[in-house]
Amino acid sequence: MFGKEVVKRGLDYMKKPVIKREYVRTALYPGFENLYQGRTVLITGGTRGIGLATAGKFLSAGAEVIITGRTKQGLDNAVRALNSDRLHAIKWDITDIPAQKEKIDQVFDSFGRVDVLVNNAGANRLPSGESAKQWDEVSEAEWNFILDTNLKAMYFIVNSAYEFH
Repeated sequence: MFGKEVVKRGLDYMKKPVIKREYVRTALYPGFENLYQGRTVLITGGTRGIGLATAGKFLSAGAEVIITGRTKQGLDNAVRALNSDRLHAIKWDITDIPAQKEKIDQVFDSFGRVDVLVNNAGANRLPSGESAKQWDEVSEAEWNFILDTNLKAMYFIVNSAYEFH
């Protein structure tokens, strides 16, 4: 009997939510709306998914937000979705390392500073947009694209932005 009761309690405990709703920070809390007022946020890969959602949260907290993306269509869709005068979009393929300095210069010339850098851009797809193959079928060129996006570009963005800090 004792063993069954312990197992039952354990299973009941696991059914409870890990994060209690009252601890989740939302816009209902006072001061959240202006938490990033006067701050500039640069988000790489801000056209969809996590980057787009992050841009929305920073906008709701009062920040000037700059998103980057590889395609004009993706940037236009993101700007329409977020619909804010504090949202700015830059067409920027972060894997183009020689252009990094020019793009960072453009950001600092336009906004004066970057208070928050969200290195969000990432790839698990091929440059053509199709899903990556099974791990044992990916070519060296495809692997290089994924690494250039997820690792190399991030390093050089931080390196370029750090020069201005």
